Amino acid sequence: MSKIKIRLRVYLLKKVINSFKFLLRSLNFNSSILISKNEALLYEKGVALDLFHTNKYLKSSLNEINECYFMVKQLEKIGLKSIKNFFDAGAFCGEYTFYIANKYPEANIISLEGSLDNFKKLLNNYKFSNITNNKIKFINKILSNKEGVAKITKGFNAENRVIHNSESKNTFNNKLDYEINETLTIEAICKSNNMINIDYLKIDLEGSEHLLEDDIIKLKPLFIQMEIAPSIIDLSNYLNMLKSLDKYYLFYTSEKGTVNTKRIENISQFYHKCIKNDQPKDIFLKLKSY
Repeated sequence: MSKIKIRLRVYLLKKVINSFKFLLRSLNFNSSILISKNEALLYEKGVALDLFHTNKYLKSSLNEINECYFMVKQLEKIGLKSIKNFFDAGAFCGEYTFYIANKYPEANIISLEGSLDNFKKLLNNYKFSNITNNKIKFINKILSNKEGVAKITKGFNAENRVIHNSESKNTFNNKLDYEINETLTIEAICKSNNMINIDYLKIDLEGSEHLLEDDIIKLKPLFIQMEIAPSIIDLSNYLNMLKSLDKYYLFYTSEKGTVNTKRIENISQFYHKCIKNDQPKDIFLKLKSY
């Protein structure tokens, strides 16, 4: 490469970098972005998250972009003291897995993602992250209430979901691109990984949460986080699960981006209100005997 081309290359790269820095300041974007020839990643406190498969990080102007920061704060408000065992059910790109790993470097972590496409993103983000915890077990299986196989959609990123047998007659579902993966239960996974007690179970299975009911009641995690969303396919089974868990857990919620946690006195009324108002809500469960 000639000297002129080298000088031009240096000039152009510096020009683009400085323009990009100015753009971040102008848009009040407070996190760092790593860019290479093939990657663009959000980088915050050692956690790298791919920017091509979700827009939510680019929308935020908060100083803390990682959603798990707020979730842990809310759990601390209702009694969480520390995390020794964390089960990330529906890890997607690793946002929760990696945050917990760096906040609790001695914690045992199971990071499970049923979609192979998402699982590859998860491992790629791990490669670029600076994680101090070496006790993470990555698992590419589908969570269910029994061992076997199931269909899971492709191409929906964080919203990939299991296609249940009861939906097989739905013409729209028959047109969806999908892959087939093995199913496992929480109990079986915990047993094979020597996870005796779960301190924090985060569930994001895009409508398959109700299949975990029996294992949750059997294992009784101390704290659980899940979402009530109008997009849930099987509304009645989801509500029945919440009613069953009401015997063992106290329910809480808060507004996104805040730590103003408040008690849910009637989970059925709260559930119907979320569905009616088309308002997804994160809910937090605390074991009554804790």
